[in-house]
Amino acid sequence: MSLRFRDQLRTRTRREGIALLVVMVVFVVLYLVVFQLHFTTKMEEHIAQMRYGELENAVAAQSAAIFILSHLAEDLTQDASGASAEEPSRSSA
Repeated sequence: MSLRFRDQLRTRTRREGIALLVVMVVFVVLYLVVFQLHFTTKMEEHIAQMRYGELENAVAAQSAAIFILSHLAEDLTQDASGASAEEPSRSSA
């Protein structure tokens, strides 16, 4: 082998090595971008589920409060109508 041929072979090998290294770096960067996107999406999904649960709890608490207040109002109305119905019978006795 001549010296010139060896130099050309080394230069070509180095260029191929550098190209391989550049391609590997690009793949690693792309993998990191995809991994970050996946992680962010999972976190957003978890946050959305938590907020939905909080919303369900708030609606359930509001519904229970309205239910209790309506029953108290109904009970008060029945007590008031029952007391007014009893008053005339007491006064006539």
